[in-house]
Amino acid sequence: MECRDALFYLRFRRPGSDELGPDVAADLDRHLAGCDHCAAEATAQTAFDAAVTSAMRDVSVPAGLRNKLIAHVAEKRGAELRRKAYRYAGTAAAIFLALGMTFGFFSRRPSLDTTDLVTVVEAQVQDPDAAIRNWLIAEKLPAELPAPFDPNLFIDRGYERVNGREVPKIVYAARNGPGFAKVYILRPGEFAGQETLEGFQASNCRAQVFKDLPQARGYVYVVIHTGPSLTPFLKSANGGQQFD
Repeated sequence: MECRDALFYLRFRRPGSDELGPDVAADLDRHLAGCDHCAAEATAQTAFDAAVTSAMRDVSVPAGLRNKLIAHVAEKRGAELRRKAYRYAGTAAAIFLALGMTFGFFSRRPSLDTTDLVTVVEAQVQDPDAAIRNWLIAEKLPAELPAPFDPNLFIDRGYERVNGREVPKIVYAARNGPGFAKVYILRPGEFAGQETLEGFQASNCRAQVFKDLPQARGYVYVVIHTGPSLTPFLKSANGGQQFD
């Protein structure tokens, strides 16, 4: 199994789940045993799931939950009927599209110009700090992160599926070595009990939690990083603040 495949399957692996099947799970375990990078990624994911699961177990069951669940099931059943109607409509649209392509109703496919791709990447290279800030603002997220991460170490930003929800994340590389830091941004009220999340230390990775920030009221930041400290991912001058 290649690293690319292992990182893909890790997205679907959760404690107590057999969605991958025994064959894929066995191949994945063999790969993780021999690949430090993918093993660190798996440890980081397990640490985040453990922190969220622990917080969710501590939440008391509210009164009247049974009636709310019954109402929710009824609403979901109605939503399922609507989805079926949309699916039939989508099938009709697909048939129309196929006929259009067959008989020339649509004259052109979308075009792609490498100039556009280069322009986007060029902007990220010239001013990575502004590129990160612009992405956060475009996604309606606080423009400032909880720690002064070095924008020159920026790798990727996007969304990752966590416990059934698409969570915004920003990934940074370590200044020296193969380490990485993932910054998960939890919107207000996104997960039950997220306000009580605590840090977690494993053998290769650590989870740090930032909350109650004046510039991001209600938001919770969970930073999963390799090594014992965030220092390898921060700007050289951080105003004397401690993030260890």
